[in-house]
Amino acid sequence: MREFRRRLYELIRRYPRLARGGLNQRELLDLARRVARRSGLSVRVAYKPWPWPASVVRIARTLVIIVDEDRIPAEQVLALAHEVGHIALGHYHAERFWADTDGLACSVEEQEADLFASLVLSRHLGPLDYLGREQFELFRQQAVT
Repeated sequence: MREFRRRLYELIRRYPRLARGGLNQRELLDLARRVARRSGLSVRVAYKPWPWPASVVRIARTLVIIVDEDRIPAEQVLALAHEVGHIALGHYHAERFWADTDGLACSVEEQEADLFASLVLSRHLGPLDYLGREQFELFRQQAVT
């Protein structure tokens, strides 16, 4: 989880709006697009019948987040936030885009994406609260030195 905390800190540093939590769909997509742009990728969202709550599919230089349109709106937002978490936390890999679907790394990545989604959607316990202000300051000081 230390690596997750470090990546979360870096995201907050680059995208300060993330610190408060309570992101809406537009803000989630904006975050995903900004992060993907740094890797030369674009992001699109498609709402359609889908066997899972949501998935990310890479097509050329585009990450397509497919969200099951048959889910209730709250589930759609949670699924979208989870997939944005994968993108924002760097879980996609250019050479093996989620190739290891059964391995330990995938399990850890799923847990991190779940935690990311809960933190960025929560209006009561945002990412900065999760990190703790002292730890945030420690990361900030380490980044400066």
